[in-house]
Amino acid sequence: VEHVVSSSFPAGTMTLNSITLLWTDLLDGVNDIMVVATDNAGNRYQSNSLFHIQRDSLIPSYNDRGHYGFGTWYSTAPSWISNIDIDFSDQGGSKLSRIEYGLSANGTETWNTLATGVNMSSYLFNWSVPWGSLARGTNDIRIRAIDYAGNGVTSSALFQILKDDVAPTYISSVDVPLVSQNRWYNATPNWSEHVAVQVFDPLYSLLNTLN
Repeated sequence: VEHVVSSSFPAGTMTLNSITLLWTDLLDGVNDIMVVATDNAGNRYQSNSLFHIQRDSLIPSYNDRGHYGFGTWYSTAPSWISNIDIDFSDQGGSKLSRIEYGLSANGTETWNTLATGVNMSSYLFNWSVPWGSLARGTNDIRIRAIDYAGNGVTSSALFQILKDDVAPTYISSVDVPLVSQNRWYNATPNWSEHVAVQVFDPLYSLLNTLN
């Protein structure tokens, strides 16, 4: 693609000392810069490539292929967190440099490196989130990808892991005399209609059933 720097010069002009390159004239990718000069007699000169400018103005992208969802409580690690299928790509030319995932646990976020020095246009490797790194409670996961030109994309929360690995417990306040427990009944005893037992779940997911 040729761009005209100046289409006319003052009479007697023999030398042009500099040119200005416009960023908007460059395309994403490698731009080789050459000089083409034409005189008033129609003679034309074209240089070889003088230098090149590598432009990448496109942010990386990602494709969530797993759609792992929100709102499910887990007491043990679900199998899918060791095989998370989210792909990354960079179409601007500079290629992917770094890929990370952010773990927001109960309001505190930390970023973890998945890959550095990637140097590829696509990153298709599945990855994992260690169960032991998750806090009890709400864990939101998002991702970040940065290319070698410094363009970056950061997602909102892509999925969520609700972790509760602590079993419910109880405090027994049952006060039934042994004499009442050691006799036979042919009908419901009055004392059994209301037995005080305190059962509670101390962490996060709360009680579901009581048998």
